[in-house]
Amino acid sequence: MKYSIIPMLAAAALPASLYAEDYPFPLPDSVSAEITINTSQQEKFNNKLLATNIFDFTTSVEQDLIKTFDPQTIRFPHGLWANWYDWRGDYTRQFGDDSVTFTNSLGNTITRQLDHLSSIKIFEGIKKKIGIDGVTELNNQRLTQQGQGYDMLWTFNMSADGENDSTLDNGSPETIARYKDLLSRGLEVKDIELGNENFYPGQRSSIIPGVDDYIARAKMMSKDLKALNPNLQLSVPMLRKANTANPKYNELVAADSAYFDAVTVHTYVGYDPDNADDSDEAYGTALVARAHIAKSVDDYSKKVAPNKPVWLTEWGVKSGGPNAASALGMADTYMFMSENQDTYHRSNWFSVNGKLNSFVQWETYIAPSGVERPRIKYPLEKTLFGSTHQIVRQALQDSVMLASSVNSPELSLGVKSITARAVIKNGKVQLLVINKTNQAAPFTIKADDATYTGTYSHQTMAFDSLSEEKLLAIDAEPLTTLAETSGAVTLPKYSINIITLSDLQVSEDILEVALDTATQAYVYQKNENMTFVAKPESTKTAIQSVTFQVEGQSPVVDASAPYEFSWAATQGGRHAITATVTDTSARTVSSNTLYVNVEGEDQVVTAQLATPSSTSLTLGESVTLEASASVNTGSITKVELFIDNALVKTFTEAPYSYDWTPSKAKSSSIYIKVTGDAAATAISDTIQMLVNPRPQVVTVQITSLSSTNITLGESVTLEANASVNTGTITKVELFIDNTLIKTFTEAPYNYVWTPTQVKSSSVYIKATSDDSTTKTSAIVQVVVAPAQDETDKETGTTPSSKSGGSLAYFWLILLPSLWLKKFTRAFLSLS
Repeated sequence: MKYSIIPMLAAAALPASLYAEDYPFPLPDSVSAEITINTSQQEKFNNKLLATNIFDFTTSVEQDLIKTFDPQTIRFPHGLWANWYDWRGDYTRQFGDDSVTFTNSLGNTITRQLDHLSSIKIFEGIKKKIGIDGVTELNNQRLTQQGQGYDMLWTFNMSADGENDSTLDNGSPETIARYKDLLSRGLEVKDIELGNENFYPGQRSSIIPGVDDYIARAKMMSKDLKALNPNLQLSVPMLRKANTANPKYNELVAADSAYFDAVTVHTYVGYDPDNADDSDEAYGTALVARAHIAKSVDDYSKKVAPNKPVWLTEWGVKSGGPNAASALGMADTYMFMSENQDTYHRSNWFSVNGKLNSFVQWETYIAPSGVERPRIKYPLEKTLFGSTHQIVRQALQDSVMLASSVNSPELSLGVKSITARAVIKNGKVQLLVINKTNQAAPFTIKADDATYTGTYSHQTMAFDSLSEEKLLAIDAEPLTTLAETSGAVTLPKYSINIITLSDLQVSEDILEVALDTATQAYVYQKNENMTFVAKPESTKTAIQSVTFQVEGQSPVVDASAPYEFSWAATQGGRHAITATVTDTSARTVSSNTLYVNVEGEDQVVTAQLATPSSTSLTLGESVTLEASASVNTGSITKVELFIDNALVKTFTEAPYSYDWTPSKAKSSSIYIKVTGDAAATAISDTIQMLVNPRPQVVTVQITSLSSTNITLGESVTLEANASVNTGTITKVELFIDNTLIKTFTEAPYNYVWTPTQVKSSSVYIKATSDDSTTKTSAIVQVVVAPAQDETDKETGTTPSSKSGGSLAYFWLILLPSLWLKKFTRAFLSLS
C-alpha cells in the first residue's frame, strides 16, 4: 500500500463558491425515495466483501483486539511489508539491493530506491515479528469456539525464490516451503496474492527489477503452486490509475492471463476538507465514492482482464477523517459491491488498527526517548469507520439479498442520493438504507408491487453535518432506535439506517452445491481411487439428486445422501469435475469446477500402417494392408482400420492384417486408430491408394434373326445382346443400310422390321458403354424379294411359272431383261 490519499476524480459540476460544509450537489426542494423489491429473486451475500486489513497478532493485548473485531478475513502479511516478508523468521527484511534498475515499457532505463527503505532496515535490525504464530493460535481458538477458522488471504513475497538461486524454473522452493508450512499450521490456504503493488518499482527488488521479471516469476510460482493444488486462486496486482514508470504494466501482466485467476486492485478515494485546495471537492468525492471505485476498476484492470474477478484488497473512503461524509460514502460503496458480486469477489478495508482509515482511535504519547509517537488509544474507542462497518456487517453478513431497485434523485456520476438494499436476515426482511442528502426524506417500500404499510422497526445512525465525527466506546451500539411503528417511513438526513419489516414474510429460497474431495487432497496417482463429496443445500425445496461430471466422462447421478462419487483416473494430467444439484422443482445449480492433478507415466500408444509395395491398383484387384501397434504401459484394446474415414475393420488382437478389394475406382485415404486400455489413442499416418478403373470391353451381337430371306411385305424379328465387363451399357443402336433405325437405352434389344423395298439390306447394331467405349456387331444381310403372287405385266407370267420356278431365274435373267425393256421404251419416247 501507499500511505497517501489519492483523489480519483474531481466531483462533477461542483460550484466553485462552495465551502466544505456546504452541500456539494444541487437537490430538489424536497427529496424522497422508493424501493421496489422482488422477493422471488434471491442471492446470497458474499461475506468476503466485508473483509478488512487487520494486523498485530502476537501479544495478548493485540490478540484481544483481534477477537473484539472477529474479522471475517485476515490478510497476511498486509501491504508493502509482504514484499519483504521472511516467512522463516516471521519478520521484515531487505531482499536484493537498495535500489531497482529496470527498463520500462517505453524503453527507458530507470533506477528507483526501494519504498520505505529506511523502515525496512529498521524492522530487519530489530527482527520484529509479524505474527504468524499468533495467527495460528487465534485460528485454532476460533476453530474450537466457532467450528470454523478464519478466511485467509495470503500475500506472497515475489523475490524469495530468486534470492539464492536466480534460475527461473527452480521449483519455487521458498514459495512451496511456505505454502506447506501454512498447511501444517492448520490454516486455510485457498487465495494468494502474487505480491503487493509490484507495479511500483520501489515495491519490487533487484531480484525482479523489471515487469518482465515479475511476470516470469509469477508464472513459475503459479505453475509450482498449482502442481500441489490446482484449485488455488492466484491474483496479480494491477494499476488503478496511470503510471509513468510502467505505462503498459497492466497490458503486459495480462497478455497471457492463464497463470492468474483474479486481479488485485487498491483504491483510496478522498480529499482533505481542511486543505483549502481540496475543500470544495472533499465531501462530494466521498459521497459518490462508489463511482470512483468503479472507475478505478473499469478503466484499468477490466480493460485488460475483463473476465477476471476483482479483489479490492485495500480500499478506503476519506474526506479528511472519519466524518459523516466518509462514513456515508463507505457504507454506499459496500452497497455498490453487493450489487456487483460477479465482479467483486473480495474487498478489504484498510484498515482496522492501522493509522490509515482506522476503526479505532489513535493518540500520541511521549516515548522514553522523548520522541512523540502514535499508538492505539485504550480503552478502545471506535471511529465512524468502525461504527459504519459494524452497521453494514450487521445488515449484510450471512444474509440473502432480494432483488431491488431504488428511485431517488441523482447526485453526480450516476450515483443516487439515497440507496437501499433489501435482505433476509435471521428470518426477517430488513433494509439497509443510506440517505446522503441534507434533507429528511420520505421513503416508500414496495414489495412485489404492493406498498408496504405494516409495522417496522427503524434504527439509524444520523448526523447533523458532513463534517461530524463520532467516537463510541468499542462495545457501544452505533444505531439508535428511531421508531417501532407502522405507516410512513422518513429517513433522517445524512443517515445510515436499518429498517426491519415485521409483517413481510419471505422465506429464503437458495439452492447451491459445494464440491470437494473427501480428503481435501488434490494430487493423486494414476489408477488411485479418489472420492468426491458434494454438499447440496436448499433452503426451501428438497434435493432430488446430484450429478457428478468428470470432464470427458459420462455423468454419474446420485439420488441419495451422502452424495459421493468415486473415480480413478487412468490418464495423468489435470482433470475437471463438477457437481450439479437438482431439486424437486427441477431447478439445477452447478458447483464451481474442482480440479485434481493426476501423476504417473501417461499411457502412450503408437500406430503404424505399412505402405504396400504399390499404392496403385486396378479395380477388381486386391491389396493386403498390414498395421502394427504398441503401448508403453498397459495393453492395446483395439485397432480400427478406416478407409475414406469409414470404419472398415476392428481388430481386438494381432495380427492387424486386412485384404481389401476396392469397389470403386478412386483415390482412397487409409489409416488406423489404436486405443489402449487407459483410453490413450494414436492415429497412424494416412496412406493414399489410387484405384484405377478396369478398361471397358464391350461385346455385342445379333443373337437372332427370324429370317434372312423374306418377301416384300413380310416382317423380320431381330434380337441382339450387348454387355460390358465393367460399367454399364448406355445405349444400343440398330442400323439398316447404315441408317439409324432404333436406339435402345435398356434391354431387351428386340426390333420387328418390315422392309419397304425389294433389295438386299445390311443389318448391324452398335453398343456404347458409360465410358463411351463402342462396339459394332457383325453385319447380317437380309434379302427382300418381291411378293410371289405379283404378275409380270409385260409377260403375263409370274415368277413361279417360269422355267425352274426359282428365284435364281428371277434375279439372273428376268429382272435384268425387264429393266432393259423399260429403259428402251423410255429412250424411244424421248427421240
